[in-house]
Formats: sequence, structure tokens, C-alpha cells
Amino acid sequence: MKYPSYVIMAVLFLSLLSCSEGEKTMVMIDPGHYHAALIQKNHLPGVSDIVRVYAPECMELDSYLSTVRSFNQREDDATGWREELHISDCFLDSLPPASKGDFVVLAGKNRNKATYIKRAIECGYSVLSDKPMAITGEGYESLVSAYELAKKKGLVICDLMTERHDVLNAIVRDIVSDRESFGDITGVSISSVHHFFKNVNGASLRRPMWYYDVRQQGEGIADVTTHLIDLIFWQCMPDVAVTPSDITELEACHYPTSVSLEQYERSTGAQAFPDYLSADVCPDGILNVMSNGRIGFRLKSIPVSVSVRWDYEPVEGGGDTSESLYDGTKASVRMVQNVGTNFDRQLLLNVSSSSEGSLLEKLKNSYPDMICTRLGDGRWLLDMPQDKKPGHEAHFNMVAASFLEMIDRHAVPLWEKTNTLTKYYITTRAVQLSSLNED
Repeated sequence: MKYPSYVIMAVLFLSLLSCSEGEKTMVMIDPGHYHAALIQKNHLPGVSDIVRVYAPECMELDSYLSTVRSFNQREDDATGWREELHISDCFLDSLPPASKGDFVVLAGKNRNKATYIKRAIECGYSVLSDKPMAITGEGYESLVSAYELAKKKGLVICDLMTERHDVLNAIVRDIVSDRESFGDITGVSISSVHHFFKNVNGASLRRPMWYYDVRQQGEGIADVTTHLIDLIFWQCMPDVAVTPSDITELEACHYPTSVSLEQYERSTGAQAFPDYLSADVCPDGILNVMSNGRIGFRLKSIPVSVSVRWDYEPVEGGGDTSESLYDGTKASVRMVQNVGTNFDRQLLLNVSSSSEGSLLEKLKNSYPDMICTRLGDGRWLLDMPQDKKPGHEAHFNMVAASFLEMIDRHAVPLWEKTNTLTKYYITTRAVQLSSLNED
């Protein structure tokens, strides 16, 4: 799809007329993932409705613009975004210096994230980035450098960690951090299963062709694990800065998901594997995607296991699954989502009878609407009413609000920055270790 110069000039003229003094300008760089559009699902207070988009001409850009258009045209709570397009193969070269408060949003090819972040900071923009921000050792070093430069410039870099805004995850955090009732943490394990082909909002999710290229998307242990490790830090050590020196006994392994050409076409619409995937296609024509694996380490004294698996598609009527287990000397808490729970998440608490009364009372004080159900096996099922559990897409607006507040304060909590870098130290090092283990 071509964007005529007169259309771009008209939007530029409108932007000069419409940007209110003091409003922040949002800049989208190469929006190749639908998470980019979700940042614009609702109006953002203090942010101009004019959004500058710098990207190459591609199918992902068209999909992003179409999704934003649907937000503008919906009947209830319609938005008013207007896109100022800068479309070229050298789009990053035309990124202008930022005005105070302007910020960049990144959600797309993960291979380029660290480069985009560094470039945005150099131009004076704060950055809100979808995960993962780095998928290789080189990317990690670039990210460290970007954070150092951001500190000098008084800018903010924020990882789009939506899971922290899930109320059930917040309840787990309160349980685990209550040493009086939970005791010392003796172990943590989290596993998740995702799918290349699935339905989102009633429609089949169209993946970009490069989504199956781990050199562009990242391996499974460099991608989804960023959310899992982030939760472990956030839940086990609230507001504590975790450094690489706190991580010991790091180990990792990986293995592929096999995808046929028919499955690839069904998911992407492409009738052949692109040349950049040729090294991953077996003689029998099956594409191997290194999307599965496990990372193990000690967080100070706590043994941690994180695993991720990507299947091609879920069972009929099913979806992604996950399970997490936090063990303590006095209690344990387990979150599970699978066919047995009808793919709804269940939070199960097992605590000694001497501690359950005080712990549940504390939780009810913090979450008055919490529903506590005693199960026959002595455990407690903890839940919240559905209207108190905003969906995953609502969490994007919550993260954006927190990010904008950090921009206004010109500060990021030390633990936030340190834990983010430590997380990517773990994931990128895990990819290196997995490859070494194959030799």
C-alpha cells in the first residue's frame, strides 16, 4: 500500500494545528506486532492524538493502521488517533529530535529492538518497549549502553510488563512476601504453553512471516520467559534490585517445534518458506523453530525453574496454558490454567491452619472483593469477581499510564532498571548456553 506525499503533507499540516501545548507526542517505530496498536486502544491523558509512525512499507504496518482505525470507529469510547506517516526503507534516519516528554513505542521485530531503543534515546525520546528488548548477547550490551545514556539524559526506558497489573498476580505477590505466614521461599517454578496459530477476538491471528525466524523474533527462552522472570523478581523480592551477581547456577536447554509448510501458510498466508528460513528447514520440508526450552538458576538462595513451549495450535476450544508454583516453609501458592480449569486461571493457597486466619484477613483487607473458597483437600481457592479482573488488553493502558507518570517524574525506580537488565542478562545468556550444550 502506497502513501501519497500529499496525504502525508496534509497530516503534517493537521498536526501543526492540532497538537496542544504541553502534550506529549507518541512515536511508533516499525509497529510489527499487534501489541503496538493495543497501546492506542484508549485515549492517553496528556498525549497528543497525532501519532508519528516511522516504518517500512509492509503488511504489519497495514494491520497496525487497520486496528487503530477500528478503535477510532467503534461505537463505545471511540478514540481519535491520527497517524502521521513516515514510510521508507530508511525510516529511522528521519527520526527528528524529541521535544520534552515525547516518547517512542516499540512492538515488532525483536532483533532490532535494542538498536531502536539506543537510537530513540540518542534523539531524546523516552521508550516504552514490548518484550523482549534484547534477544542476543550483543543486544543485551546495547541495552545496557542505552540505559546508561538514558540516565545521563534524564529519560525513561520501560519494559511493557503487563502481567504485573493482573490482580491475581498481585495477590500472589502479597502472599509470597508475607514471611510471617508464608515463611522462607524454598523454590519457584513457572511453565507456559503458547500457540503459533490461534484465535484472538474471534478471528485467526495472522503472524508475520518473520515470526517463525528466531533470529528476528528470538528463541522461546529469550521471549516469553521475560514475563515469567519479571514476575518472579516482582513477587519474591518486591522493590528489591536484583543484580547479575544474585544469579548463580544458570543453566538452559532448548528444542524446536516442527511446523509443516501447510501450517506455515495457514498462519502467515505465505505459500513458501522465505529464504531466511532455509537453514531451519529439514530435508523433509519441515521447519524447525527453536521456540521451546527451560532456564534454571538460583535467585540468591532460591532455586528457580522457568520453561516455555510453543505448540502449533491449541486443542479445540482451548487456549494457552500456564502453571506456577511458589513453595515456602509455611505455605505454598499455585496458579494454574489448563483444560482442567476450563482455561480460566485458578489461584490455590495451601497454608497451615495456624497461619491461614491471619493471612486471609490481611488479603481481605487489601482485596475486599476477594472470594475465598475452602476446598475439600484443605486448600483455599482465591478469586476475584470478573468485573474486578480487567482483561489482558486493559493491562496495556495501565502500563502506559505508569510509564507516563515516570516520564513526568523524570525517574525510574532503581529496582525497575536493575531488574530489567538482570532479566535480559539471564535470557540472552541462556540462549548462548543452550547453543553451547548442542556442541
